[in-house]
Amino acid sequence: MAIKYSVLTIYLVLCICFHLSAQKKDGLTDSIKPELKVNSLSGLMLKLESPCVAGYGLGRNMPFFLNYINESRITPSTTILLRAGVTITPGVFYEDTISNDYMPDLKTGNKVTYCSFGFNFGVEPRWYWNYKKRAQKGKIKLNSGWFLSLPLEISLPLHTMISTPTTYHDYTDQKWITDYFNLFYSLGISVGYRHALSNNWLLEGSFETQAMGDLAKYRQYNSLSTVAITPQINIKVLYIFKEHLD
Repeated sequence: MAIKYSVLTIYLVLCICFHLSAQKKDGLTDSIKPELKVNSLSGLMLKLESPCVAGYGLGRNMPFFLNYINESRITPSTTILLRAGVTITPGVFYEDTISNDYMPDLKTGNKVTYCSFGFNFGVEPRWYWNYKKRAQKGKIKLNSGWFLSLPLEISLPLHTMISTPTTYHDYTDQKWITDYFNLFYSLGISVGYRHALSNNWLLEGSFETQAMGDLAKYRQYNSLSTVAITPQINIKVLYIFKEHLD
């Protein structure tokens, strides 16, 4: 528990330093011309991330995030990006099991495929550190350019379709899991690049190092995982349907 509080404290300190550094570089925000400031945007985002820790044991998966996003300007070169949407995660995990008289088909490394469906929420302060220089060259369409960010994310799978057989005895005769609760959370630091494909379409790529963990509950059983430091690559496609130029 102390580790989790330490990670949260570090994240808050980084957010403060992040904001102060951007303000210092921007100087007097009121004196900066509007065309040299980042814009506020809203639209839709499809995100893929890899690798990702599987929700059930050791495995591999590829989550798809479909989100509504709203990016609001804070200073001439910083924004805060809020997002909320749905997550679909197909994947596979390997159970560390041994066959027995009751379930003779099971073996060590039993392969189980699954697909979970749920919601996700995110808050991401961003600093477009070279925005002013790009603006002077006319290369800032839809806030394109390099950015540094501190993403905070929560994912909440609600239903999971799982194959059989499996050592989860309660799941042997059912394919849908509805009474297994998982809440995944992550705090990270990310560096990425946004490229405008057109007046409405954006493509983003970023590398993130995150501290992540999960809270799990199944009936009377509860578990809180230790925090793991995980590198991650994110690919995002965005469609912007509203841009605020004020």
